[in-house]
Amino acid sequence: MTMATSAAPAAAKTAKTDLDLERALYLSVAVFLTMVVTAVITWGLPALAMTALALVPLVMTVLVLITVGK
Repeated sequence: MTMATSAAPAAAKTAKTDLDLERALYLSVAVFLTMVVTAVITWGLPALAMTALALVPLVMTVLVLITVGK
């Protein structure tokens, strides 16, 4: 077995893992948006305001990480 053929399965495994992670992230975003839309349809504008209020710590963390450069 040469070095090129032994590295191929590792690269395929990494690509599959990355694809699974990406799929999970997109699926979680889709589920979250579906829940927000359902809440807004059910309770109206207060549901949208509560969602925005709940996301403030997440957005602040992202802004700090962007500022620090990570």
